[in-house]
Order: sequence, then C-alpha cells, then structure tokens
Amino acid sequence: MNIASSQVEPPRHTMHDLAGALLTTLALAACGGGSPSSEAKPQSTAADAAAAAAAGMTRVANAADTAASGASAPDPAASTALAKPASATRTSLPPTPPTKAAATPTANAAAATAPAVAVRSTAAAPTVAGTSPPAGLATAATAVGASQQAALTASLASTQVDSLLKSGGLLLPVRTATENWARARKTIASDSDWATWLNQKRAAVDHWFGQPRDRADLVAGLPNDYVDLQTGAALPWSDDNAEPAAGTTDRQRAFKAAWVAILRQVNIGYALDAARLYQVTGDDRMAETAASQLDFYADNYGKWPLRTAIGNSRMFGQTLDEATTVLSMLETAHALAPYVTAARKAKWRDGLFLPLATNLQAYSWGSLNNMNLWCAVATAAIGMELGNATWTDAGLNGPRGVAAVMAQGVTTDGIWYEGSFAYNNYVLLALARLFDIAAINGRGDVVAKYAPMVQRMLLAPVLYRFDDGSLPSPNDTRSAVAPVDKPTHGALYRHVPTTIGMQYASVVRTWARLSDAPTPPASDPQLPSPQTIYSPDIGFTSLRAGAWQAFIHYGQKTQAHAQAEALNYELAQGGTNITRDAGTSSSYGSPVHLEYFSQGLGNNVPLVDGQGPDGYTMGEVKSFDPMAASLDVLQARYRSDAGARRTYKVDASGFSETTRLTLSQPGATARRLAIVFNTTCGVQVSDPRAGTASAAAAPSGAPGFKYWTGVTRQTAQAAWSARLNCGGKAYEISFTGPAGHSVYRATAPSTPLPSTRNAIYLEAVGVDATFTTRIRAL
Repeated sequence: MNIASSQVEPPRHTMHDLAGALLTTLALAACGGGSPSSEAKPQSTAADAAAAAAAGMTRVANAADTAASGASAPDPAASTALAKPASATRTSLPPTPPTKAAATPTANAAAATAPAVAVRSTAAAPTVAGTSPPAGLATAATAVGASQQAALTASLASTQVDSLLKSGGLLLPVRTATENWARARKTIASDSDWATWLNQKRAAVDHWFGQPRDRADLVAGLPNDYVDLQTGAALPWSDDNAEPAAGTTDRQRAFKAAWVAILRQVNIGYALDAARLYQVTGDDRMAETAASQLDFYADNYGKWPLRTAIGNSRMFGQTLDEATTVLSMLETAHALAPYVTAARKAKWRDGLFLPLATNLQAYSWGSLNNMNLWCAVATAAIGMELGNATWTDAGLNGPRGVAAVMAQGVTTDGIWYEGSFAYNNYVLLALARLFDIAAINGRGDVVAKYAPMVQRMLLAPVLYRFDDGSLPSPNDTRSAVAPVDKPTHGALYRHVPTTIGMQYASVVRTWARLSDAPTPPASDPQLPSPQTIYSPDIGFTSLRAGAWQAFIHYGQKTQAHAQAEALNYELAQGGTNITRDAGTSSSYGSPVHLEYFSQGLGNNVPLVDGQGPDGYTMGEVKSFDPMAASLDVLQARYRSDAGARRTYKVDASGFSETTRLTLSQPGATARRLAIVFNTTCGVQVSDPRAGTASAAAAPSGAPGFKYWTGVTRQTAQAAWSARLNCGGKAYEISFTGPAGHSVYRATAPSTPLPSTRNAIYLEAVGVDATFTTRIRAL
C-alpha cells in the first residue's frame, strides 16, 4: 500500500511579509536564535555557533528545509515526508575496500518540512506573482542559510572537550619518560612485594621456555578466530592449551591458525619479560633466552609464506598483528643491547626488522583505518631503534605516516573517525607504544607533537557515557568500553598523563612502573554529568533530558569497522538500560558477525526487505535542537533504491522517534518496509490492538533472520503498545504504523555470546511507510 503523510500548505505572502521575515531571520541568526533572555554575540563561524549551542542558546535547522517564511512549523510526525526529487546532485565517496560497494549519497534528495525551529528561512519563500524580491534579498537569504548550515556542522562535542581540557582535575602536564633500571634494582631489594612480583615473572618465563613452543612449521592466522566453533564465543587462552588438530574445514583450519597466532604473540611477550629480567638482575641466562627467540624469528621470517589478504605479512595472517608484535621485539632488542654482539644485531636487522618494515609499508587496503596507524608507528619505531633515518621518516612523515594518518583520522569531535570507542582506545594504545620507543631513543619531540591530540582523544569519550558508567557501542565493538578506559590511560601515564591514568599505573605492577614510577594524584577526579552532545564530524548525537538519554549514530565517515547501523539509537533512563547496541562477536570472520551483528537486523534501524543501509554516508542533519533535545536526520541514499529519515526526541516523559522510509525509484514496486527494536528487557504484549500472536517462520530477505528463534507473528492495528520490564522497572513502548502491519517477535543473539535478547520487528508493504516508537516509564 502507499502510505501518504499529511503536508502543511504554506500560506501566501506579501512582499512586506517577506522583507519582515528576512529581517527577523537575520536578527535571530545574529543572536543565536531562540533564547529571549540570552545576549549572544553574533555568530559568523561554525565555532561561534557551536559555542552558542553549548551554552544552550541556539536551535538550528537546515535553511533549505524549514517551513516557508511566516508559516507555522509543522508537527514533527508529519514532517518526515521524503518527496522524490526531479533531480539530485550526487557526491563521490572516499575509496572503499573491494569487499563492498558503497552507496553514493544524494546531496539534497528531499524537499520536506523540518520539525519546529526557532530560525525561519526565507530562501524558499514564494513571491507574489509578477513581482521580484527586493534588491539583495537573495544574497542575504543565502548568507542566512550559510550561517544556519554552519551551526548544523559545528561540533558541540568539540567545545565540550575544550571545556574538559581547561577544567582541571583530569589532565596532568605532559611528562618526560625515564627508564631507570638502577632505581628498579633498589626497589626490588627494598620492597618485598616487588621482589615477589619479580620472582613470579621469572617463574613464568622459566615455565614457558621449559619446553619447545614456537616452531618454523607453524603458520599463523588471525587471533580473532580463536572462538568456540559451535557458539562463536571467544575462548580463554591458557599457556598450557594443547595444540589443536589441523582440521579439515575452513573454520577448523582458521581455529588452528588462530591458536598459532596467539602462541606466537605470547612467546614474544615472554621473550620481552626475559629481557627485562636481564635488565633488572643482570642474569645472562635470561638474556640468552630472549635473544634466542629473536634469532629464531630472524632465521624464519623469510621462510613463512607471504600472506597478502590484509597487507603483506609472514609471521601472522595480517599486517596488523606484525605491526603490534614487532614493537615488543624492538623493546626486547633494545633491552639486550649490552649483551648481544654487533653481528647478532645485524642478523636481527637484516633477517627480521627490515623485511618486516618493507611489508608494513606495503599495506594499503581501502580507506584509511587504524591499521594504517599501527603500520606507521611500527615503521617509525623500527627506524628509530635501528638508527635508520629513512625508515623513521617514512613512518612519521610518509604519505601514510603518523602525521598524515592522525591529520585525517582524528575528527574535530576528538574521536577516531572509524566511529568506534573501542578503536579510539586502540589508536591511543598505538601512540602509547610509539611514545615508549621514541622516549628510549631520545625523540621527545614525537611525544610533544601529538600530545594535544592524544589529550582530546582521551577525554572525548567521557562526554558520551550513560549513567551506568558505560559507553554506547557504535560500529565494531567486541566488549563493553568504559568512558575512561583505565588500561589506555595507564599506558600513556609516562607521556600524556591523566589523573586516572596515574591512579591506575600506581596500583598495577608493570615493568614501566618499576623503571619509571608514577606519582599518584592526591584526589579523585570528578567527571562531568552526562549532557546533550552533538558531534557532526563523526555522526554521533546524545540527547539528554532529565534522566533520559538517547545515543544516536546517524552517519558514518568510512566503511572501516562500520556496521549497517545508520540511524541506530540506544536508550536509557538513569541507570536502567532500555535498548543498547550489542556490539558484535569476538571474531570478525564468524557468520554471526557477518550476517547478524554487523547488519541492520542486529541494530535498531529502518529496514527494506530485512536489510539496513547498503553503504555508508554521513547523512544530512535537517535540524538539531539542544534545548528541546531533538534531532532530525535524512539518509537520502539509505539504500541504493530507498531513503530513510528519522526524528528523535527526548524529554522528561520519555523518548520518541519517527521513521519514514520511501522507495526512491520512479514507479517502484511495493517492498517490505520495516523497523526493528532490540532489547534485553522482557517484552509483554497484551494490547488487543496488536492482534493475536502465533508461531511463524522468520521473514525472508536477510541472512540474519536465521539467528532468530521462537518467532511469532501477529497483525496489528495502526497503533498498539507493549510493556517492557527492564531490571525491575516497567515501561510502556507504543508503536504506530500503517494499519494492518505485521509484528514479528523473536529471541535474537546478544553479547557476549551465547546470551540473547528480544527483537520486535514491524513491517508494512508499500512504497513508503511511517512508523513511530514512543517509550515512557510506568
């Protein structure tokens, strides 16, 4: 069926009306628009607009998408129409990996009215027949539109991070790292707890190397594939795990190769421990143990098969794992410098480090991603440790060197542009390792150059946290991420310290703490309260009203680690989670990741024939109102043949969102248009308007449906409601959609596997459809 939405007909205007409206618009734009009591300075830049928004003074909407001058603003639920344009301007996307074609966004694919805004636009206002606008009207209107667009592209998050940087209590001054092993020896001699720790390290090294471990015949794969072959859940590693059989299926062979990869990583880690024991105790036996492992890798690196699926690699199944692991081998070589001969150092250089650096520099896989940074860091580290200026410069300043990657990869919002808090931390760990190598090689300038950027990346996640102390899980996230990740902060305490990082480093015994003791802060830092956040450079928004908070992931900059989750949302009231993104499984190669968690069905998104977005775009923010905690976003090319638009609002009574799906091809045949809502809350449907549920097969169209169990189907009236039981609190969730829409309910996968959650799926057949979801506490 064709589901039409109501449209507001703009009134006719006189020339006097138009001129007056323009003057009003200019005045509102100059003062920040909307707060009668505020005395804002003129906003002429995006930064000014962001500052005003941060102060709660402005409400902005796309000038080309507001009601005509003088018209009353339409009802938000009626403003989500996606009119099919006669023509559309397309913009090109960045290159993507060859595994998936990206959709091309339409720059302005809909002429639709926006939710209520304080700033009215005259750019599209009609004139009286046979008349012309006053001189300069078009130019002035264009300027107003540009000012409003600047406000929509300005980052609230950026100004809020600036405030965190200046507020004190979290950041400490940039620090010069030291490595004092003489003091470490005194600490061991005078502190029995440290002496016990050192003895435990020695015992672990002796146990590990007490039997043969790594071998030349072992070919490594991807560590992420070390999962239960039945459930896909990550398996714990034990140093005494038996070597698995080679296997006969692809998954069994991948499992064996993953075991080899982890074994190799662990082996290199114990070699570094042996080298550190030599530094502290002077024990030549430990030095020889560590050196023999570097000999082994230098002898065999060129003999392992060259893998080219994800960069060039030999020791591991992908370049990334060589980049992360070579840093430990470089630290091992540095620690053994007083012990080994020049000939042995040359062997490691020529047989291991330089060939590995060559492979690192060969990495080029689609759009920029975190692997580029790790490869650049490892290349620069090899150069610094070997005293090779060519490799150092390639890693730091080359076309995909640290400088280039950081310039492109860190958004103005302070978040790594892959759009995952987990990978934001992963990038920070890469920089921590770079700083460690730079420090021991006298390159403090490297730390100084990137310290301000690192500080922003450390603090930015704090802004997005929920009341339960967790972060949202946009894109690929394999476990819960804390707003202040203590291990990440701790890894940087020697260079770019925070109070939390210093606290963590002061209680966790490590080689770094032993040689470079941290100074514990005198008091605990206080984190700011969660608030509304607008991050247009990364495509995130958090809407906050009272205890209600919605996190919205509306756009995506790159395909790297992206999931098909544009327009997804997460919701909580205080410490009660109502719907949260499950992230994904441990293995990126697992079917449940590829077919469910990374796809639309595994997220709270609009669906066409069961499928979410088929590419990535940032979308177009039509309006954002920090005072009303509302957002309106258009994804004109949500799919190659369909557009989607969503409005979101949070207030003291709860949350609402309205979704409009429209097929974009002229003469399109009716399709199955849907939304899905996933929750770990209990779901109870007793409203007779929802129809009678009966067992049914899952819908077709998406591979992810096969992971549903206990599927039921019912036919609902246009409006119906259900009860959610969330951690002892009750909520009403109400839906509206086309009359006679289908409602499917099922048990669906959650994380960590094999946990589950409940899925509610609403579907109507047509060329366009509108659905509204409202949630309130009972």
